[in-house]
Amino acid sequence: MDGVPTVMLRVGNDRESTIVEALIRVVMIRTVTTKERTLFHRTVDLPLQRDSSLALSRSWTVLHTTDEKSPLFGLTPEARTRQEVEIKSSLPRCFHIRTRVDARRRWPER
Repeated sequence: MDGVPTVMLRVGNDRESTIVEALIRVVMIRTVTTKERTLFHRTVDLPLQRDSSLALSRSWTVLHTTDEKSPLFGLTPEARTRQEVEIKSSLPRCFHIRTRVDARRRWPER
């Protein structure tokens, strides 16, 4: 995105209600060999441009920039295969509004 390699996850709400305070976590899990020569499944959080959505009534594109600070930076396809890289995401807390909301606001007001 904007000229920088970016992992993009699309989250959607297919319900008639709004998901409020949606919070997402994205992790990378990979198999590494420790100094003790033990195989270990290491989990690393992927920093997101935004990890929450105030109100999710349609869709949300979750973005992780793969720059020099990213654990994915420089990983070749061969290294990802060798290290068994997986990316997992979770939306652990979602609250649904099933009733009408009379107080909504947009900034700037039009």
